[in-house]
Amino acid sequence: MAQDYVTKYGQLEELQHELLDNQRQTAALQAEIARLKEKEGRLLGELTLLQRLCEAENLILNYEAARGQLTPGAPCPLCGSTHHPYREAHYVPQLSETQLRRDRKIEELQQLRQGLDGVRSQLSALEASRVKDQRQVQNLSLETATLEKNFSAFNLQLGKQHPIAEPDTLQMLIGSHQSEQQRLLDIQRDYRTQQDNLHQYREQREGDRAQLQKLEGEIDKIDSLLENLDREKRQVEGDLRRLADHERQYRAALAEKLAPYGLSLPAEPDPQGWLAGLRKRSEDYKRARLEDERTESRLKEVQADAQSLEALVAQVQTQADRRQADLDAILQKGQSLAAQIRELLGGASPARERERLAAAVGEAETALDHLTQERNVRNDQLAKRQGQLQEQQHALADTQARLREGEAALAEKLRGAGFADVAAFRACLLSPDEEARLKTGKERLQAAITQVRGAVGQNEKDLAALIAQALTTATLPEVQAALDAQGAERRSLLENAARLRHILAENAQLEATFAQLARAIERQRAEYGRWKTLSNMIGSATGAEFNTFAQGLTLAHLVQLANRHLRRLNPRYQVRRVPGSDLDLEIIDQDQADNVRPLRTLSGGETFLVSLALALGLSDLAGNKTRIDSLFIDEGFGTLDPHTLDTVIATLENLQATGKLIGIISHVEALKDRITTQVQVIRLSGGVSRVQIGG
Repeated sequence: MAQDYVTKYGQLEELQHELLDNQRQTAALQAEIARLKEKEGRLLGELTLLQRLCEAENLILNYEAARGQLTPGAPCPLCGSTHHPYREAHYVPQLSETQLRRDRKIEELQQLRQGLDGVRSQLSALEASRVKDQRQVQNLSLETATLEKNFSAFNLQLGKQHPIAEPDTLQMLIGSHQSEQQRLLDIQRDYRTQQDNLHQYREQREGDRAQLQKLEGEIDKIDSLLENLDREKRQVEGDLRRLADHERQYRAALAEKLAPYGLSLPAEPDPQGWLAGLRKRSEDYKRARLEDERTESRLKEVQADAQSLEALVAQVQTQADRRQADLDAILQKGQSLAAQIRELLGGASPARERERLAAAVGEAETALDHLTQERNVRNDQLAKRQGQLQEQQHALADTQARLREGEAALAEKLRGAGFADVAAFRACLLSPDEEARLKTGKERLQAAITQVRGAVGQNEKDLAALIAQALTTATLPEVQAALDAQGAERRSLLENAARLRHILAENAQLEATFAQLARAIERQRAEYGRWKTLSNMIGSATGAEFNTFAQGLTLAHLVQLANRHLRRLNPRYQVRRVPGSDLDLEIIDQDQADNVRPLRTLSGGETFLVSLALALGLSDLAGNKTRIDSLFIDEGFGTLDPHTLDTVIATLENLQATGKLIGIISHVEALKDRITTQVQVIRLSGGVSRVQIGG
């Protein structure tokens, strides 16, 4: 274990050094990538600008391809002219300085990207190596932590802290302790055997006591349950007696209330039949009452007739004698009916008698309903009590059955243990003498245990002597304290390692986030670089720089056209734009080894040639969109030598042949013979001049 730990720890340190080197190389490569990306952004901006300049120049050069399609004598499809001087001059476009600069930038950008790809490949290889090394570091860290944990457990068993990096010392120490450990194990085995025997005897005795206490507790529970059941039975019987007394009292009160009406309670408990009889008597009463009402109605009718007759007698006195007999008959009939009513009512008032009978029937019905409800409630209570009594009787029967089962089980267990019954078991309990004898045996066993413990103490002393032979002189508490300190230090280191691993993981995540943000920044920086370069070249708030840039493009085209005319006029000179300037021109003198001369150093004749070439180029440039039919030249011919003058006149004649009108203002006499149409100004006297046109 220790040898394996030393090997793995050495591998772990080597991998950690490799990771540090990897991080340094990665940082250097990332810085190089950032620098190359910044340079790439600048080159892209410059290349974009140059590409746009080339596209603008190509637009101008595309006119030459269109000129190649022109046919002599045929009208131009753009301007309609039948003269095509540019096609006749066979102008050959040349590769401009802007295109050359663009090609150089493209080549430089390709080389830069190749270098950037190489650096990225190196960075990817380092990243793969770093991931592989980190995985190996994690695996080795886990393996070394496991070895340290197992070795710490081994040190705890030895009672001493031994360094894990010294495997030879540990091997010698393990060999010296093996024999002593075996002897201690034999002593410990004998001690455990005696302890097991004593523990078995105690468990058997405690089990018998617990079983006996459990049976006695069951018997007590059964006795208590029987007492509760008997108490509840007596309570139920008392409730039944009280219910019977209440029933008798209610029956007596009801009989007393029914007596004035000639009614009595039935001897048998048949309330429905008794109530049916009461309802029949009530219906008879209602029929008699209805008959009484009809009789009273007839009596009222008779009285009304009598009153009518009396009124008729008062009114018709003349018919009194004749109607007297009829009146007597009617009066007799009324008296007869009143006698019949009085006979039926026994001299009492019909209304009062009716009210009395109705009140008596209502009271009887109310009392009967009350008694019926009370009886139903009592019957329900009685049924409930009887149910509870039955349940308690069943519970008592179950308890008695469990008691019998418990007694049978106890008797069975006692018979299995060799006892005839409970009394025999109780008779076989330990006597005081037997208990004293067992205590004596227990003391002997404790003495044996003490002896064994003494042997264990001696063994511990021998072990301490063996430990004293070790290299350290520290005591056990000191060793334990050192072990605790090292354990705490190890835990602290493990926590720091875990914290560092967490920091590394966060760092890796932040690196990925940073790389993503860096790529986004680089993309924005490249885009910004292109626009920044374009802004530096043509950007301004007023648009002046862009105007200058556009004028520069036009001037570049004008210089090309002017140089074509200048080669015919005098091939010694060539016009070009001043490098670094937008609208300034300079002259290349090819007879002086391409010496560059500013315009202010030109002589009068040279200035006239350059100006004429520029004017002719400007005419060509303007003629692409607008037809120019006239060209006027004021003076300047006197500064030319005869050869150059002939060349200039020949060029002007070629222009005239294309249909243009050429006007020359000059005092040179040599021109008079070459110009066919002349406008002469002749000076006269008195400050007067005369214009004369001649051919």
